[in-house]
Amino acid sequence: MKAEEKRKKFSSFIPHSSSFISQRVITGLILLVLVLAVLFVPHPLPLTLLVWALGIVGLWEYLRLVGVIGERRVEGEGLKEEAEAGGLSLPLSLSSLNSSSFIRLATSLLTFTLLIAGCYFRNLVLVLGSLCLPFVCFARDLFMFGRDPEGWSERQPVLGLFVAGPVYLGLALGLAVHYKVEGNLWPLIFVAACVWAGDTAAYYVGKALGKRSLHPLSPQKTWEGALGGLVIGALAAMVIGLLGGLFPWWLGFVLGLVINAVGQLGDLLESFLKRVAGVKDSGTIFPGHGGVLDRIDSLLFALPVYALISALLALL
Repeated sequence: MKAEEKRKKFSSFIPHSSSFISQRVITGLILLVLVLAVLFVPHPLPLTLLVWALGIVGLWEYLRLVGVIGERRVEGEGLKEEAEAGGLSLPLSLSSLNSSSFIRLATSLLTFTLLIAGCYFRNLVLVLGSLCLPFVCFARDLFMFGRDPEGWSERQPVLGLFVAGPVYLGLALGLAVHYKVEGNLWPLIFVAACVWAGDTAAYYVGKALGKRSLHPLSPQKTWEGALGGLVIGALAAMVIGLLGGLFPWWLGFVLGLVINAVGQLGDLLESFLKRVAGVKDSGTIFPGHGGVLDRIDSLLFALPVYALISALLALL
């Protein structure tokens, strides 16, 4: 009888596990096909629109995460109970937005939109102008200081988080648009291959050989997995660097080590945001994968660092 009960429990578990795996695989394949489709369309507009749409969702996820952090500082236990009960329940929900928070939210969304538009139109003035918008918002807050000094001081930690959001997502996604507009996809392929091959290798190496936890923020990640991902990511970068004529093999490998390491730091940063917010995933838009930030957190660090290093190498 006990054996029969165990068999039923085991059989009831298999469909759930298989369903999750299938869901994750199917979502991944759909995303891959979508990205490849817009990536290799000659005109840059489809990729730009996809990047903008994903960026807006990612920015919303980011503001939900840091909104929990910011509001906890102001409201304390009331929001803590809401976060524990609802996970990603947005403290910045439209029903609870005051005028200052609404202006900051609108400024963040507009800043990101104008930044992407500036990259698409290759307009440096538009790009730099968009990055000035959050400081206009800050100037307004300075003006409001005279009316409510105590309340202003309590709300200011949130302002920095609003300002950081468009920069956090906009730099990397804007670079993706820039490379597409310039007709040079190899840098995107180089960074993506380095990061994604490294992530895959880190997962399987960690499962097989992992013993030492990498960091408390990501207890499932191990040093063994991180090192395995670092090497495999660098090898993938070396191959793409040779195929695209970007770098000699040794420079592609070294740069791959740097890019993969930076990507892992980006992953840890998002883990930190989720840990403080008390949630497992940044969102649920991708079944089996989580949110936009969960999928691109490594690229958000890796792409800007690649652009900086390649620009410095061009000066040599």
